[in-house]
Amino acid sequence: MGLTPAMLIFLNNIQNTRFQPNENYARELLELFTLGVDNGYNQSDIVNVARAISGWNGIDQTNLCGEVAFIQPYWDSGQKTIFSKTGAWGYADVINLLFDERPVQISEYISRKLYSNFVNPEVSEDMIKLLGKVFRDNNFELAPLMKAMLSCEHFFDDASVGTIIPGHIEYLLTFVNEIGYSEQLELYTAIGYSAAEYNQQMFSPTDVAGWPGNRLWVNSGSFQYRAESILNIMSYYYAKNGNKLEELRTLAKELINPGENSPTIICNAIIDHFLPNGLQKTVDYEDALVVFKAEIPENYFQSGQWNLDWEYAPAQVLYLINYLANLPEFQLK
Repeated sequence: MGLTPAMLIFLNNIQNTRFQPNENYARELLELFTLGVDNGYNQSDIVNVARAISGWNGIDQTNLCGEVAFIQPYWDSGQKTIFSKTGAWGYADVINLLFDERPVQISEYISRKLYSNFVNPEVSEDMIKLLGKVFRDNNFELAPLMKAMLSCEHFFDDASVGTIIPGHIEYLLTFVNEIGYSEQLELYTAIGYSAAEYNQQMFSPTDVAGWPGNRLWVNSGSFQYRAESILNIMSYYYAKNGNKLEELRTLAKELINPGENSPTIICNAIIDHFLPNGLQKTVDYEDALVVFKAEIPENYFQSGQWNLDWEYAPAQVLYLINYLANLPEFQLK
């Protein structure tokens, strides 16, 4: 990945030659991709890494997505000292030096990034040390690290559940998946374009580090956008499927035991399906139940006449989901 044209162009390494060194890629390689800020390297290491990875300048102007060729005369072939090791290092040597000389820093830095993205933004340093060891013991293969992280008891601990606010696109596509809707390119395109208006333009993150994420996804403007988009998605499928909401009926039925017609049980099951930690108070569930019952006369519920096969039951599910989408808890995954 480090020698793909996108990387070499975006981080200016195609301008990095022995005649005119460019330290941008070297700095990000250490600071952002492997070690973290000021973690086991100094400015001299950056300078010498830049010298070592010079020479990758052969870009094909007629095919900017093609391979970037190594231009030997542009490479600095002199002696370089990186992490106190001296040699005529090149690109591959730099990668080897990083993992040979700084394995603990790299394993824990990458584990920390993955943990904060998939488990909890508030990092447990004890878990990072354990995950870092798993990473090192498996020759820095990501699959064993991810398996260890996502299958451990800590991942399912109450303190780790519902702590992450996903970006707009992930948030909305997750909803499409949770609701059981089919894939629709037209809708996905609309989601991508709309998210761009709220600081998540596809392929254009804030900077090389990506979007800051988590709580910064939500503000007074984006919260309303996210809530309205949930309703818009359901409305889109309503129109697309001949003014029907059968997916919502199907979802509700799948969340309960066959034959269940208690509005309280059905409502709570839907809430707990979308909210990882449910609602905070009993009164919150009661308020949601009022929304779910809509304008159906109470005696229909009390007599047991009402059930999810009623014509308007899918609309009731929509009302409830729309209500939940306007709650802060709905932002958490």
